[in-house]
Amino acid sequence: MLAPHIESNDTAARKVGEASRDMFPAWVSELQEATGIKIMLLRNGVVELAPDERSAQHLRGLASAQSTWLDPDVLQVLEPELAQAAGALLHKDDGAVDNVALIEALRQRLLREHMVRLVEGDVVRIVPHGLHPAVVTRTARFEVDRIVMAAGAWVNEIRGLPAPLRVEP
Repeated sequence: MLAPHIESNDTAARKVGEASRDMFPAWVSELQEATGIKIMLLRNGVVELAPDERSAQHLRGLASAQSTWLDPDVLQVLEPELAQAAGALLHKDDGAVDNVALIEALRQRLLREHMVRLVEGDVVRIVPHGLHPAVVTRTARFEVDRIVMAAGAWVNEIRGLPAPLRVEP
């Protein structure tokens, strides 16, 4: 998803998300050209549903200049299966990307152009301190210069973190 409007209510985080989302078309085009891999990118909006009136009042309070409130009758025309909802916010510039194709294009570009070694496998532990930080998978240990944590909702399953990380899927 490329949906900064439903990812965070924090103004600074939302601005970073919007800037990132707005850079995606050029970046995806560049990746497609470099790898020949078609990456589906949609920028036709994301609907944030309000199932009941309480949720509707909350969402109306979160609406930004980039969002449009959809009353139940308008929402029903847009998507008949949502007829029972109290309304929704349409975040018209948000969208989605085919993450499987995106990751494959990134993988190919890294291997071809940046002379990196990709190690695939589940990280079970990190050793963040010392002369040589390390990443430990189920089958090997790799000494590295830097560790970038990008494990998403599963990050706290990795042993060796200096402290638990707050993750909101």
